[in-house]
Amino acid sequence: MKCPCCLNKTLKKRGDNEICQTCFWEDEGDFDREDHEGYLVGPNFMTLVDYRNRWIQETDRERQRREFKCSHQYKKNDKRY
Repeated sequence: MKCPCCLNKTLKKRGDNEICQTCFWEDEGDFDREDHEGYLVGPNFMTLVDYRNRWIQETDRERQRREFKCSHQYKKNDKRY
């Protein structure tokens, strides 16, 4: 099943308090509909929308760090730099 936060297929069953291994959202399955995404949801202590936005920001920052590290390693090993 798709995680309601990151939309990856990481859950065996919706609403089983399973934790997504990609974004770590705990899915208690209370709100499945789009119009309920703004409500605070149980064990996650924030709304699904807020959690999703935070997860996207963190993955973007991590991607930027990886890209910087890779470009830095390339320059370090290249004799032209």
